[in-house]
Amino acid sequence: MDAVADTAAPARGLARLWGWIRRTILGSGVVAQRQVTRDDSRVEKETEAGEDDAPVEPRGAVFRGVAARRTTPSVFAPIRQGLAEVPPLPHVVRELMRELSDPMSNARSVARIAASDPALAASLIRTVNSAALGVRRKVTSVAEAVSYLGYSLVRSLVVRMRLQQVMPARAGQAAYDAEDLWVHSLAVAYAAEALADRCPGVDKAFVCTLGLLHDIGKLAINSYFPASAAQVRTPSPDHPSESFLDRERRILGADHAEIGAMLATHWKLPADLVEAIRWHHSPQDAPATLGEGVKTATILVHVANQLAKYCYVYSEDMEIDIVGDELLKEAGLPGPLTRLLNQRVRNSISRAIFFADDSSTQSLGAIRRFVRLGTWSPDAPMPPRDGRSAEMRIGWAEEGWERRFFGEPADIDCSPSAAFALSRSLASAGNCARLTSRCNAGGIDRLLTAALAHQERLGLDERMTVAARFVLRRLLPNLSEIAAAEVVEVLQTVREGMLITAVRSPGLSFVQRLGFGVEGHAGRAWLQGELANVLNLRWFNRVLTSRDGEVIVFVNRAA
Repeated sequence: MDAVADTAAPARGLARLWGWIRRTILGSGVVAQRQVTRDDSRVEKETEAGEDDAPVEPRGAVFRGVAARRTTPSVFAPIRQGLAEVPPLPHVVRELMRELSDPMSNARSVARIAASDPALAASLIRTVNSAALGVRRKVTSVAEAVSYLGYSLVRSLVVRMRLQQVMPARAGQAAYDAEDLWVHSLAVAYAAEALADRCPGVDKAFVCTLGLLHDIGKLAINSYFPASAAQVRTPSPDHPSESFLDRERRILGADHAEIGAMLATHWKLPADLVEAIRWHHSPQDAPATLGEGVKTATILVHVANQLAKYCYVYSEDMEIDIVGDELLKEAGLPGPLTRLLNQRVRNSISRAIFFADDSSTQSLGAIRRFVRLGTWSPDAPMPPRDGRSAEMRIGWAEEGWERRFFGEPADIDCSPSAAFALSRSLASAGNCARLTSRCNAGGIDRLLTAALAHQERLGLDERMTVAARFVLRRLLPNLSEIAAAEVVEVLQTVREGMLITAVRSPGLSFVQRLGFGVEGHAGRAWLQGELANVLNLRWFNRVLTSRDGEVIVFVNRAA
């Protein structure tokens, strides 16, 4: 009986987790959506991020100024010829997009269109009944599924499902990972919606749709220009400072924004959406014929695109566009850009990440790399030798941290020989446990199972555990790449209203990962760049590391 209970515990915890996410982040679907007005008295007051809230620069990020587009009519012919092979956008997608954008629509009218596509209807019902969303009772009607999920999620699922069929990724040749692009686009759409609340008169449905479709040109490059995609993926030694956009223009003759606009025209999407896709990287250069509302929406998506990159680094060489204060002012937003990464926007991006992670049928590459710890190699930037000048968001776990936080934790062996006693050990661990295993595939799986099961037994509010669960699920599997055969420990406790989760391994040490001479402040600065996603999303009240780097401590205080 105990073994059965242990197996079910993580599933129950996940269901409760998503119950909380629905209540606090996803909202209550269409009903809540219909209650939103543009009356300033009813819009949640926004606060900008202050100096102490400035985002951490992700390790490997490159900041670029967007150069003027250098396309010529001669390159359009082969691109148009290639895009002509793209099948038409399914009728049900166009109808659903139109209905979802209609302020007079409701769950029943949207469901009527969705139900005309049996595969799409089944997908919506399957998603709403998944363990990830934690529905208390089985949903059987499409209308109820639409009402429960809300328009934003329905729109994102429709786009993802049908674009995968129309533009399948070509394994081994893709310039961009299609699944990572979907999560990124979802994060951009939700962040842009959050920003749109500050701009009265902007069509939020249009903003969301643009956020989801702004990078369709990248999907087209993957599927219909495979030879060129391979070249786009690989930087050229002859052009060492070339950006992705410039590389697209050099190889294809047009960048993904221009290609996306051409594809949108091929699909007969609305002209405003076509132009917004075309200018989403450089709205400041958009022609005067672009309507004011459309240009504002394009600026919002452009800004959300950069903010999402701070929090969801979906490639090893992320490029972040420099956004001038004048462009922000044109949309009615304060500058500089980083002031806009406030709690509301961070919650929106978190919402996209959590939903994508738990609703995907396969493990997403960038989600797996969300905690990006690794070893230094000659191909990577040189680790800093002195991190004192950098503003630190990661603190020191000073001497005696273990005794102060954990007292005398119960030691729990997660080795195969001790697995049969795991349930009893966890039961006797109370609110403090030290879980130990070897860093190999089987050991990490057992360690993760035990850590999540112990967290479940703590009986905490999901608002305290959601971030710790996610980080453990991402960090522990990645350790096998940098700490193979080393001992790995997870320590968990609740002290003075705080959930404290620590991971310790000799394989995490700065010297072992980064080389001699990189420790102390320099190692902490390097780790800060690796944990930029977690730090920028503010999932924890505090993140600490030991002086040698062997320990990382995540602290969440009860709300």
